[in-house]
Amino acid sequence: MSKKMYSAFISSVYESLQDERSVVIDCLLDFQIFPICMEHFTVSSSEGFAEIKKFIDNSDFVVLILGSKYGSCDENGVSWTEREFDYATKKGKKLMAIVCNDLIELEKKPEDELTNDEKKQIAFRKRVDMAHKAKDENDIRKIVTQFFGGLNFGEFVGWTRGEDYSGEKLENWKKENARFDLGGIWYHFHTSWSDESYLRVGTVKINQEFDPKHYDRITIDGNNYSVASYDAENHKFTENKIKYTNWNGEYTIGDDGHILGIYHAFRKFQDKFNEQSIGRGENRGIHDFFIEDNGGELRFIQGEFHDQAPSPKEGNVFLFRTEEERIKFLEENFPHLLG
Repeated sequence: MSKKMYSAFISSVYESLQDERSVVIDCLLDFQIFPICMEHFTVSSSEGFAEIKKFIDNSDFVVLILGSKYGSCDENGVSWTEREFDYATKKGKKLMAIVCNDLIELEKKPEDELTNDEKKQIAFRKRVDMAHKAKDENDIRKIVTQFFGGLNFGEFVGWTRGEDYSGEKLENWKKENARFDLGGIWYHFHTSWSDESYLRVGTVKINQEFDPKHYDRITIDGNNYSVASYDAENHKFTENKIKYTNWNGEYTIGDDGHILGIYHAFRKFQDKFNEQSIGRGENRGIHDFFIEDNGGELRFIQGEFHDQAPSPKEGNVFLFRTEEERIKFLEENFPHLLG
């Protein structure tokens, strides 16, 4: 599998922060993050800012470096750096901000000694929450390393080298990455950490384009039912389909097999009156799965669910390729839930 790369848009005044930018760029490359630097492009108008927005849109991260200079401004007197910060914040980009030593020292000066440019830069700096202060290059290196070292890169889109996968090459890729082939119907059950009698079962459909460019983005659509009865002799249970929960979400698969996604759930009651389905309640939550690397086709997924509202609940989720595998696992590990 091709190593995934990521990109970071670097926002700062260029002339006065070249050394600091160089340190940041070196650190980004250590994490295989490609730096996007606007000094390689010419921006002179609001029309030009449309190009900047495209670069930010296509970046996984934004790194803001603040020094004592407010920098070049547009026709409204707003610096390009501040506009980039505003746009990145609006788009919800993962942002890291570094306040360099010359700005730290500038903030100590009395206001009546400041130029208009310096006042604007200090006002801008106050708008930047969670900024990290760096007195020297070692501080910058430590800040960048700790920030990116603590991230789960599976949450970000990134990109892979555009190779031509077709024919035998594509088939070899599929064989080598068989554990990431998740598409199709799975049989699941849920247990609760706080309620030892809780058991929900059902099926989920995983939609996936299994190729090098698309495999890491999947959608899941599933139903949860309580168990009405269990036939131990025939190893089958009957689902209570009068009421159930439908849930669906979008998920990202990391290179390490970590699957993370947000789901939305809607509880439904099947009422015989007028043969209508009556919806009752909506909630949302987080699924956190991990795929084990067993060197072959994936048969089993284990993870966690965290319902956020309206009634918080947490527990484990188990998914199996066949109903027989699910029943066997339940009988061996959770016999008390089957009655």
